Amino acid sequence: MAASVTEHQLQEGLTLQLTPEAEEKQGLGLWTLGLAAAHWASSLEGRRELAGRRVLELGSGVGLAGLACGAAAAEVTLTDYDDEVLDKLRSHVELNSSRLPAVKFRVARLDWDWVPSPAGTATEPEPEPEPEPELAAGVLGTPPRRFDVVLGADVCYSGMASVPDLFGGFESEDGDDDDCGAAASPRAWDNSANVAQTLAWCMARPNGVAHLFVHEGRSPDEVERFVERAAELGMVLEAREPLQLHSTAAAVAEAEEEAESAESSKSNKCMHDYTMEEGLVRLVVCWRDSS
Repeated sequence: MAASVTEHQLQEGLTLQLTPEAEEKQGLGLWTLGLAAAHWASSLEGRRELAGRRVLELGSGVGLAGLACGAAAAEVTLTDYDDEVLDKLRSHVELNSSRLPAVKFRVARLDWDWVPSPAGTATEPEPEPEPEPELAAGVLGTPPRRFDVVLGADVCYSGMASVPDLFGGFESEDGDDDDCGAAASPRAWDNSANVAQTLAWCMARPNGVAHLFVHEGRSPDEVERFVERAAELGMVLEAREPLQLHSTAAAVAEAEEEAESAESSKSNKCMHDYTMEEGLVRLVVCWRDSS
């Protein structure tokens, strides 16, 4: 049976399609901040920022925001770490190829678990950690090139509190803790610092910029940890803009209304709707001027 297709009306007449999953796997759901990032990327402001540039999306999930970048960007790389999510991303790129024919899309595995939390600072940096060559080539391309713009939604969350529940725990099938457990996983200990380190690895110097859509109300300590670590690595928080999510709220409401009339009540829902919560912001991060 053919997968159901849902359409998402974004800004400036852009419509994108997704094939939602009935089961609530975390990476295959549509989140409020992912919707907000997609609306921004397709807006006039977002298009001006992305025009002709090379874009990387961290933690793409279903890829709506990264696909929306294709309204203006020259090249977009969508990343996640889960194989099932990566397959879904590839299918969504193919599904929307006729809507964004001029864009070069790539899908690559990127898990910022590999990034340690070094003690170096912007003035006395430690050598940048490098992932496995195959992973690096998959993300940066061959020859390697860093990205003009990095986009991320809901990438700063409470590492210790959230990750085991968020990704299904760290227990292996035989009941023993496997080597993805908290003791071996930098994400479980210092997620937001690892996001900053990942930016330091993949964001072009000196003019690269990151737009991160975060929930300060839910994870204020994690957001501040990200800002602190980014500063240590030579980046600066250029803007912290509260999000006005009226259009996103309308999109969520429409999606839920359609879902209620569908055979599966989960087929088109934003699985994590926190549109009306306080503390939703867009962080704009760039390299500190060294002149």
